[in-house]
Amino acid sequence: MRRCGLSGPIPPGIFNATDAKVIDLRENALNGSLPAAAAATTRHGAELFLARNDLAGVLPSGLFANDAVKTIDVAGNAFNGSLPNITGAALQHLDVSSNHFTGLFPTLGGGGASSTPQMTFLSVSGNALTGSIPPSLSSLTKLQEFRASDNALTGAFPDVSALRYLRTLDLRENFIHGQLPDSIGDCARLRELHLSARATGNGSGNDAGVAIALPNASAWSTLANLTDLTLLRVGLNGTLPSSLLTLPAIQTLDASHNALSGTLPAVAAGSLTTLRTLTLNDNALDGEVPASLLAAPSLETLRLSDNRLTGIETPAPGSSSSIDVSGVTGLYLAGNNLTSFPSALQNATSLTALDLSDNALEGSPPPWLGRALGALRELTASRAGLTGSLPSTLFASLPALERLDLSNNALRGSIPRDDDGVTRHSELLRFQRCALTGPIPSTIGALTALREIDLSMNALSGSVPGSISALQSTLASIDLSGNELSGALPASFFEGMTRLVTVNLSDNNLNGSIPALTMSWPMLQTLDLSDNYFEGVVPPLSDLADLTSINLSNNLLTGAIPTMSSLVFLEVIDLHGNAFSGALPDLNNLHSLTDVDVSQNALTSGLGTVGLGAVAGLVVVNLAHNAIEEDVPDPPAFDSLTNLRELSLVGLGLSGSTPSSLFTLPALRSLDLSRNALSGSVPAVAPGSLASLRTLTLNENALAGEVPASLLAAPSLETIRLSDNVIDGMEALAPGSSIDVSGVTGLYLAGNKLTSFPSVLQNATSLTALDLSRNALAGPIPGWIRDRDRLQVLRLGGNALSGPLDDWLSDNRLIDLTTLT
Repeated sequence: MRRCGLSGPIPPGIFNATDAKVIDLRENALNGSLPAAAAATTRHGAELFLARNDLAGVLPSGLFANDAVKTIDVAGNAFNGSLPNITGAALQHLDVSSNHFTGLFPTLGGGGASSTPQMTFLSVSGNALTGSIPPSLSSLTKLQEFRASDNALTGAFPDVSALRYLRTLDLRENFIHGQLPDSIGDCARLRELHLSARATGNGSGNDAGVAIALPNASAWSTLANLTDLTLLRVGLNGTLPSSLLTLPAIQTLDASHNALSGTLPAVAAGSLTTLRTLTLNDNALDGEVPASLLAAPSLETLRLSDNRLTGIETPAPGSSSSIDVSGVTGLYLAGNNLTSFPSALQNATSLTALDLSDNALEGSPPPWLGRALGALRELTASRAGLTGSLPSTLFASLPALERLDLSNNALRGSIPRDDDGVTRHSELLRFQRCALTGPIPSTIGALTALREIDLSMNALSGSVPGSISALQSTLASIDLSGNELSGALPASFFEGMTRLVTVNLSDNNLNGSIPALTMSWPMLQTLDLSDNYFEGVVPPLSDLADLTSINLSNNLLTGAIPTMSSLVFLEVIDLHGNAFSGALPDLNNLHSLTDVDVSQNALTSGLGTVGLGAVAGLVVVNLAHNAIEEDVPDPPAFDSLTNLRELSLVGLGLSGSTPSSLFTLPALRSLDLSRNALSGSVPAVAPGSLASLRTLTLNENALAGEVPASLLAAPSLETIRLSDNVIDGMEALAPGSSIDVSGVTGLYLAGNKLTSFPSVLQNATSLTALDLSRNALAGPIPGWIRDRDRLQVLRLGGNALSGPLDDWLSDNRLIDLTTLT
């Protein structure tokens, strides 16, 4: 019953079928727990296959102790808890990989003489097991494959000297450390050995702090069948042992993310007859790559990125005929110290992939590039220091090219044309930030396999070529942003492009109307047409069912904002800086929405009915500078916005009192209600509330009365802006009050009705900015101001203050005392 679309829990009775020797329920949608009856089957040689379902829970305790079961495969489910002990006498194949098991590695064979003598395959990879691998592993003398990767195992290497049939040992992504014993050489049948420390994300190299010492060369010499060796992120240092390269059967060697240093070992001509892939990324290797290494007869791929290499050895005159580098197909040298295209590559005629990114190459790609590397499919040289213009024959000389990335270089001139359609197989073109000028070649439409175009951040001019519409069956991403493109988009622009996922034409000089957005873009996720001169009404968006982000900001768009209620995956709406009118659109159904910016438009209504409160995931809302002129909505309109961090309702003409519920939204960091007609007093807040609010801005309203001391005492509040209201003071602290106002750093009360310095400010010891200008303060400046060492900005102009000033003025402070008496 494999791949039969089965769902629901497994009926316990299925394990009671006396004639069922094989139960195969792999790759269905079964859920629930595994019935205890699974551990009670008595059919000798029974095989149980439950891999890749949705099963969960704890495994029955006796499942691995059943002496009748030969095979158990529960990989790729969601089982959890500890693994039962593994003692079944007939068990040969056990796979519990890719689940959620925790705890110590299970007991094997009862801990003494093995009661699982037939075990040939054991995989516990992809769980969260801890502790060390038990010594009883060595009792599984018929074991051929042992996989325990992607756990959190610690301790020393297990003794595998008795595992003479072992072919695969995979202990990657753990914290096992210490000496890899010489006894590894006793596993003469070993084909794959994979060791790596689990990355902690604290940096490159051996960031787990786990070191492994390699065995003596004599131990490696007996591993005549070893084909794949991984020593990733295990703290290796010193030079790379050449004995690893010359293992008689080795095909793949990966010693990346270590601290290997010195030069790469040169190898004898004709050696390395089996090595196909050598990966030494992210070490400290220096010098030149030996030409003899590239000439190894079987070598196909050499990955040496993120080292300190300076180039590739150029054979001495007269010796080039004996060194043949034509066999290598992939060469990756990104992130080194190369200063030019290695001339030795002129003979690498089979090269299909070349990466020279993040070097310091000088000049433009050499003229021999296409002539010598006609088989090249992938050329990557981003941030490589290239200068000069691109060869006009660049495309014509690379007929097999599929991926070209020359981004972030100081190139000049125009994009070469491909009049003959030579690079029609190209799938990716990236030229962003290359200072290219001129038009986009119309021949781009001949690249009928193209999936991604990125020409952003250049100085390209002219119109967007209509020939791009010929790419309708392949193009998934186009980024032409940050150029000088002009003109209108054709009415049929991108018509029929069924694979488009990303469109970015922002920051150009495009004008005219936006072409119809129809079901011809069923996969579109990101649309950015911002910072252009598009005008008119936005066409309907309702057919863009997969859209996650739309940015039409800073254009000349008019009319109503189109309906978006069907765009249930939408996360970002940015329409600011246009001339949209009418009501805010209904956002009730957009439960994925996080960011909304419709500021700087001419919207007139809808704040109370827009449905913001139904979108609990909102993080940023900016409705500023519209003409809504409504009362602030009742608190329930905002109560569910538990993730909201920034709210701006500036310049909307809002009236009424300021609801304190806005202040207490649990995640809110910035609230700006400036330039409205709010009245009444500034709300008082409960001590200890406002746990997240950092900036409160209520400038240019009609707020009156005193500023509550409890507001200054909010734990996270740093900046309070209340300028240009009719506030006449700040609440004084009662004697012995426990209210702490020492956390506020910026206080702006300019243009109010204060007649004296608020005494509460004597306790605001962290102030760095204080603005009391344009009030009615009179008399001497209080002495406590001189004690504010942190105060960097002080504005007192427009008052009638007096007193000695010279002793506390400082050159490193902004002091505005204009019009003081």
